[in-house]
Amino acid sequence: MERWFSVYTSALSGDLPRLGLIASLYVIFTLFEVGLPAQPGHGLRGRVRNIVFAVIFLLGGLAAASAVMLFFPWRPRLRAAGGLGTSMLVCVGYLLLIDFLYYWYHRAQHRFALLWTVHEMHHADRELNVTTSNRTYWLELPIQFLVVSLPTVLLIGIDTAAWFVLPFVTTFWLLFTHANLRLRLGWLTPIICGPHVHRIHHSNLSRHLDRNFAQFFPIYDVLFGTYYGPARNEFPATGTDKMASDAALGDVLARPFWTWAHALSPSRGVRPAPRPAPRGRAR
Repeated sequence: MERWFSVYTSALSGDLPRLGLIASLYVIFTLFEVGLPAQPGHGLRGRVRNIVFAVIFLLGGLAAASAVMLFFPWRPRLRAAGGLGTSMLVCVGYLLLIDFLYYWYHRAQHRFALLWTVHEMHHADRELNVTTSNRTYWLELPIQFLVVSLPTVLLIGIDTAAWFVLPFVTTFWLLFTHANLRLRLGWLTPIICGPHVHRIHHSNLSRHLDRNFAQFFPIYDVLFGTYYGPARNEFPATGTDKMASDAALGDVLARPFWTWAHALSPSRGVRPAPRPAPRGRAR
């Protein structure tokens, strides 16, 4: 417990600048969302609810990830210093590999019900905006540490400058892509993920189901057949048909464990998880 607490407090202390960036971007993007909304009428209550989920995700997820680190201690090789240009290239390499690994993990979440139950609360938000970015179940952080972060540093190694900049780049990008903005990126749309193309991923329309999984580079969706290019004025409604956007906090936090317990109960037996029901069906 003492080792875990030391790892946790160290990780939390190191993450404070990024947490400050998240808070600042919530305010900045919200102001833009008021002036140029993709979907008007978002209320304060939904944003506050998302911030509560975000606090649980960031603090609880970091606590769980710290425990995982004790069992999977990473000792990546340090890359030799190569100047600013080299560090920038390494940072781009981090982003490309992270998004490639995340793309496949993200597809698996939508394919298998036992993973979807962790991801579902993120998609349940019917008022997609900047605060939805961290409306995420706390188990996502330790899982992504194992399947995304750990392989990335083991394969590429640590470039001190690039690794320092990376969290700020990914945080900005994550919040930007979830922003409730009527913003198009033109010819960059299939190359750089923005609010227009990512909103399709959160759409509750059946034609958008299982599209646009990449978080940073939609080119992966293009390559692997999951890309949907939105029309100029295509900014669909969001949400799911299985979980209410304003579902009770306790119900949301307990849902994955109830789902897993039910799936593994002796009376049912252990069997492959069914495909999640389409999210586009009307309630």
